[in-house]
Amino acid sequence: MKISIQLRQFGKQGSQAKVYFRLRDGKKDMKVASSLRILPEFWDSINYRYKKATPTDIVSEEVQKDFNEKISLVLRTLNEQYTEGKDFLWFATTVSNTESLVRPESTNQESSKIVQKPSGRIDKTMLEYFQLYIDTSNFNDWHYQSQVAVMRKVARFEAWLQMTGGNKDFKLYLPFFDKQGTQSYLDYIEQEWELREKHPEHFAQFELYADYNIRPMSKNTLSCSAKRLFMFLNWCVNNGYMENKDYNNVTIDQQVYGTPFYLTIEERDKVLNYDFSFDARLDYHRDKFIFQCLVGCRHNDLATLTWNHIVEGGFIEYIPHKNLLHGKTDLVRCPLCDKAKEILERLDPTMPFLFVKYCEENYRRDIKKILKLAGIDRLVTILDPKSRQPVQKPIYEVAASHLARRTFIGNLYKQVQDPALISSLTGHSEHSKSFERYRAIDDNMKRDILKFIQ
Repeated sequence: MKISIQLRQFGKQGSQAKVYFRLRDGKKDMKVASSLRILPEFWDSINYRYKKATPTDIVSEEVQKDFNEKISLVLRTLNEQYTEGKDFLWFATTVSNTESLVRPESTNQESSKIVQKPSGRIDKTMLEYFQLYIDTSNFNDWHYQSQVAVMRKVARFEAWLQMTGGNKDFKLYLPFFDKQGTQSYLDYIEQEWELREKHPEHFAQFELYADYNIRPMSKNTLSCSAKRLFMFLNWCVNNGYMENKDYNNVTIDQQVYGTPFYLTIEERDKVLNYDFSFDARLDYHRDKFIFQCLVGCRHNDLATLTWNHIVEGGFIEYIPHKNLLHGKTDLVRCPLCDKAKEILERLDPTMPFLFVKYCEENYRRDIKKILKLAGIDRLVTILDPKSRQPVQKPIYEVAASHLARRTFIGNLYKQVQDPALISSLTGHSEHSKSFERYRAIDDNMKRDILKFIQ
C-alpha cells in the first residue's frame, strides 16, 4: 500500500492549488480532494509540507504549522487504519474527518494571512451553501421542494459519514464533491433504503414520517436526483464558491421511458361512476383524478389552480410551471366538458384553490386504491425501473397522478392525430420528445389503418 499527495491547480498562475491524497494498493487506486490549499511554489513535494524557506510575511508561521500538522495527521491516520477491505467511502471520510481535527490556535488576522486566498471556498459547509442556493434562487413551489429533497439527502449522507467514520463533528465541504466524492454520494442514495432497513436506529433521527420518504430508486429517479445536485454544484462554480468541475465526469444513466399506457374512456367513466361514498377522501380524490383526466394538466399545475383560472366561455386557463422553467409563457386554454363542470359543481367555491392540497403521496396511493376498487386491473407492459426490461403489471399497481395526463392525451390522439392541436391543450411543444411517445399508442388505430389494404 502506498499513499502519496498531489497538487492540482484550477485557477490561473499564482492561485492556490488543491491538495489531493492518493492511495494505491494492487488494483485499487483511490484519490480524494481535501479542503487544504497551498501556493505551489511553496510546496515541498518530497516531504509533503511547506518549504522551510517559505516567507512568513506571505504565509504566517501559524498557517504553515497548521497545514503541516494536518498533512502529517492524515498520512499517519491512513497508514494506521488502512486494511485491505477499506473502500473509497472510508478513504474520503478519513481524509475529511482527520484534517478537521487540527485548527490554528490563533484566530487573529495575521495568522490567517495568505496571499490570494480563495474567498468563500471553505468558510461554509456544503449544507450552508445549499441553503444559500435555495434561499436566493427564484424557484417555483415544485422545484423548491425538489431541491429541498436533495439537500435533505445530502444531510443524511453527511450524517452517515459521521456515523461510519466515528466523528460526529465531521462536515461535508464543497471540495469533497469531485468525481469520486460525487459518485460515493450517488452510491449512497441508491442504497439508502437498504441502509435504513439495516440501521433503523440511525435513521430515527430524521423527520421521516412514512416509508415512502426513503424508498428504492429507479435509474430514472437516480438520474433526476443527480441532475438536481449538479444544478446546485454548477451554481457554486458560477458564483466562485468552487473551481473543481470533476463532478461532471460522473457517468449517470440516461432517463428511459416505455410506451405510455393510459385509461380508455370506458375505464375512465367506470371510475367516475363508481360509488366511493363509504370513504370521503377516496371520493374526493376520485373527483380530483377524473378532473385531471378531463383537462390534462400535470399534478403540480392542478394543485395551484384557483377559481380565477375558470374563465368566461367555460374554459380553464393556466401557464404550466414546467414551461415557465424554460422561459415559455404560452397560455394553455382548455374547454371544460360537461363531466368536468359537474365535478366543479361538487367543489366548495369559497376555497382558495379548486382542490385541497392533500399530501401528494396520499393522492398517489389513493389513485391505486380507486382503480383497484373500481375493477381497473388490465395488464399493461412497463419497463422495470431497475432492470429496464419489459414486465407486465395490473394498471392500478403502476398508476400515479401522471396517468390522468396520459389518459387525456392518449384518448385525444386516438380521435385527432394533430400534434399542434393537442399540444395547445397540454402545453407540450409540438416537437417535444415527450409528446413523440404518444404517437405509437393504440392497436385499434393500427387495425383501422390495415382496413385500407384488405
